[in-house]
Amino acid sequence: MTNSTFEQLYAEYLKTELAEYLSESLTVSNDITYKPLYADSNKIVVVIKTGSDIRPQTPDNDMTTANINISFIMKTEKTQAFILAMLNFINDNNAISSTLSPYTYKPLFNMPSVISEGQLKTNNETVDVSVLYMTMQVVYGQYISTQDTLSLIIGSKTYLIKGILSYEFNSMPTNEISVDINSYQKNSFTTVYNVTYTMTILRIAGDTLHELFMSEFTTNYLDGKTLSIIINETTVAVADYTLQYTYQNNVATFILTLMR
Repeated sequence: MTNSTFEQLYAEYLKTELAEYLSESLTVSNDITYKPLYADSNKIVVVIKTGSDIRPQTPDNDMTTANINISFIMKTEKTQAFILAMLNFINDNNAISSTLSPYTYKPLFNMPSVISEGQLKTNNETVDVSVLYMTMQVVYGQYISTQDTLSLIIGSKTYLIKGILSYEFNSMPTNEISVDINSYQKNSFTTVYNVTYTMTILRIAGDTLHELFMSEFTTNYLDGKTLSIIINETTVAVADYTLQYTYQNNVATFILTLMR
């Protein structure tokens, strides 16, 4: 068992990662009362507080849902550049399954907003400061899998399947039965396994694979192409497929079913 909580590890990760997006250093604290910016008013202070965690109700399962509250304290002049950097950070990380050893996690962010502005006395000056606030919900655990990586090979090209809303794999053995006429016992044996991979995919404008899917309905683009699916790091040859396109309530989705 690790000696560091997920929240402690994530605070240090956020400190390092945001520094790259902002091109300047940050200070992490869990206490907003310790005179932030007093020693160096050019710093950006990150204060992380955890809310109530939802723990699993089944044994041998450590999947935890946590609400994390994050405050940022900085000179007011830094606010707009900071919000832009956070927007880029959120776009790159929202709903992406990641690892902070030994934890696997998936975060959902909302955008930070300014909740107060004022002046703060430092060791040698008084500066205008802003306090920004954001929340994130994160599912994490040491023994959970939050997301598989799925890719589609068409011919010789590999495409990451983006925009997956849900997916389902089914293995359906086909059995034949014989009867021993001497003992009247039934014997069953499997002749073939029918395996299907069904994905519901949100259409993303400009995505190359999704545009190829759309061309299937006008030119039968996939007809005759050799297909394979990569599940994490395992490649499986595809014998057949079906593709459905649905537009409803201003949302366009594909339903792709691959058959092994």
